[in-house]
Amino acid sequence: MAQALIKTAQRIYCIGIKGVGMTALAEVLHGWGKRVTGSDTEERFQTDEVLRRSGILFVEGFAKENVPADVDLVIYSTAYGEKNPEYAEALRRGIPMLSYPEALGQLMEGKYGVAVSGSHGKTTTTALLGHVMTEAGLDPTVIVGSEVKNWGSNARVGKSEYVVIEADEYQNKFQHYNPRGLIITNIDWDHSDFFKTLEAYEKAFADFREKVLGNSGWVVETGKIDYSPSEVEGLPLSLSGEHNKKNTALVYAVAQKLGIADNVFWKAVQSFKGTARRFEVKGETANGVLVVDDYAHHPTEIQATLKAARARYPKQKLWVVFHPHTFTRTKTFFDDFARSFSDADQVIILDIYGSAREEHGGVHSKDLVAAINKGHPCKGTRVPLVDAIYIPTIPEAATYLRNHAEKDDIVITMGAGDVWKVGEDFLR
Repeated sequence: MAQALIKTAQRIYCIGIKGVGMTALAEVLHGWGKRVTGSDTEERFQTDEVLRRSGILFVEGFAKENVPADVDLVIYSTAYGEKNPEYAEALRRGIPMLSYPEALGQLMEGKYGVAVSGSHGKTTTTALLGHVMTEAGLDPTVIVGSEVKNWGSNARVGKSEYVVIEADEYQNKFQHYNPRGLIITNIDWDHSDFFKTLEAYEKAFADFREKVLGNSGWVVETGKIDYSPSEVEGLPLSLSGEHNKKNTALVYAVAQKLGIADNVFWKAVQSFKGTARRFEVKGETANGVLVVDDYAHHPTEIQATLKAARARYPKQKLWVVFHPHTFTRTKTFFDDFARSFSDADQVIILDIYGSAREEHGGVHSKDLVAAINKGHPCKGTRVPLVDAIYIPTIPEAATYLRNHAEKDDIVITMGAGDVWKVGEDFLR
């Protein structure tokens, strides 16, 4: 019954369709010839354009009237439940329903599935693996948590037995996946609103690992492969930084398992254009300020991204516009966040982005600004750090940059929310 849902349903409605994973799944189902529609909030996301290019229709705003009369299946984002009017309407009408991770699990049933998991780097690693497999002629279906520049899409619809997914750990979505192979990029406590302790977080990965191995599958993880990241040379801009050398090494290890020749692998790596919001160069202003956007929203990710940026731009003034993502994460890792910006010269902190999960919660961006200013080190002979400042909104931050950023400065917008809009506004 469960397996038949994703395969037999022809008219599918997606609640929360603008989410990066939901968008990718919708693209795959649309590519299978199914009629896919959906809904989401009125907020503008980068996936809006991906959906439009794919010809997938969606409405903005949730209402029970949006659910089509003839729908076979409703797939819903785990951000929404019975309080959502469309979810409640589907329940009332007895329409078959799947959560996003349940649908993704069904996508891999009967296939050679590869799940890419980890606290950091899984989007880039998933995209790179999908690109390498594509260039090697393996024709995979791929689900990625960001637009892959080589495809102009969050997904790739293949015809082979291979299915590659980005496997998010939040809410322990792992329980729904049964892949043949598993990549673990790293394990670094996150999502403290769900995983209350480091031990609970680590257990989710340990259970996933054991499930895959128990089903005679394979696991590739950082620190346990016979390939040194230091051997990775000449990577393109899209793979800047030591962290991406490790990601590339993981993909190399999987390529070996899949029988992909070295020359094919390296040619594919060189042609990889990266993904949206992963050290993505957005453009340059008329007065010569380079704008870069990055998804970093955890202290470890911020440090890795800024370390790579400082190595690439050692003499330029480095601005960071950071949008803290969720009150729970900001509060749990507060001290780590305060120490994360040591490679920056100027830091702007926006109001915390609560997302669909939270509305408020025991910490404010002003607190983070004060902590950064209190203990932020100044490195080497670079210009001393200008105090971190609090600017609540995206338009105000863009205006501040227009008035203060100068020729040859680098501006990096960071966060899992919509901080990328600062760069768009500034570039205009």
